[in-house]
Order: sequence, then C-alpha cells, then structure tokens
Amino acid sequence: MADNNVAGTPNESGLPDDGAQPTSQQPEAQPNGQQTEGAQGADTASAAPGRPAGEADQAAGEHDRADVGVSAEGAAADADGEASREDKLLDELQRLAAEYKNYRQRTEAQQIRDRERAVGDAAKRLFPIFDDLDRAEKAGDLAEGTAFATIASKLRAVGEGLGIERFGAKGEPFDPNQHEAVLQQPSPDVDALVIGEVVEPGYKLGDTLLRAAKVVVLAPAE
Repeated sequence: MADNNVAGTPNESGLPDDGAQPTSQQPEAQPNGQQTEGAQGADTASAAPGRPAGEADQAAGEHDRADVGVSAEGAAADADGEASREDKLLDELQRLAAEYKNYRQRTEAQQIRDRERAVGDAAKRLFPIFDDLDRAEKAGDLAEGTAFATIASKLRAVGEGLGIERFGAKGEPFDPNQHEAVLQQPSPDVDALVIGEVVEPGYKLGDTLLRAAKVVVLAPAE
C-alpha cells in the first residue's frame, strides 16, 4: 500500500516534505488599545505637530481674528489717508483762490493807475489852454453867446469827461497838500490860513493830484 504524506506533515525525518505547500501567515491582530492610540496620534499630528488639537483650533481662530484686526486697521489708515489728502487739496484750492483774488485786485488797481496816469498826461497838455480861457474870461473876451465862449465851454467839457476835477477857490481853507502859496498876507478878518486869491486853479484826477493850485494866502494878523 502506497505511503501518502499529508502536506505540512512532518516526514520520518521530522522535517516538512519539500513538496508540501507552506501555510499562509496572517498578520497578527493589534490590540484594540494600540490601534485607537495610533489613529488619535495621526489626527493629532495632522491637526498641529506637537500641539493638541484644541490648542491648534484656538490658535487658528486667533490668527483669523488677528487678520481681521489688521484688515480693519488698514482700512482705517486708508480712510485717514484719504481724508488727509482731501484736506490738503482743499487747502491748496483755497490758497490758489486767494492768490487769484489778490492777483485780480492787483491787476485791476494797476489798470486804474495806468488809466489815470494816461489821462493825467493828456490832461496836463490842456492846462495851459484852460489857463488862457480863464484869463480871457476875466478880460471879458468870453461873453456869452460868442464863438469863443462856445469853444471854451466845449474844451472844459472835454476835461470833465476825462474825470478831471478843478479845485481852488477864494475863501477855502489853505491845504499845503493841494495848494501852493505864492504869497502870504496878514489879515485881521481871518483866524486861520485861508485862500485870499487864486492865481491858477488846481486839477486832480480821482485822488491823484495833477497840479497844485497857486494861491495867495491870508494869515491871521499878530
């Protein structure tokens, strides 16, 4: 009867038969406690190395709040910077407006002075003519209705149209800023310096003196 050996059964020598198939080895099951600790360790490691999961979440929340605070501070700084730029622009516009206003005032004042100077220069050429008309009138050569009287009236109207004002009359107080005294005489009839006679009338344009009036001054008698 043939001798059949069962696989994995030791032969007579006590060793497994060479033709026998080895039995598959199953991994040893880990204890429940060790497997749970490994999973928790993996979770803890994934949450934050070297830090418990709760602390990692808290740190993340604090980081988010810090980012929000930084963003709010940045927005506030941007708003303050924008307001500061607007204030600077407003100050600059106000300064430019004031400079332009001053420029216009200076320009207008200069134009008035230039006009008065030009008119004054033209008027001064008329003063000798006006003086001749005054002397002719005193001599009776400008009787009303005559041709000379009409011409004299038109010439004087030209001066008035230019804004020329004639001043200086007998009995007016003497003003050294506008009157030139060619002679001074004592008089018991006055208690201050007054004009006793006008030799040549004065002329002015606005506040500009074109020619001082030449007068005889009466002074109080001592």
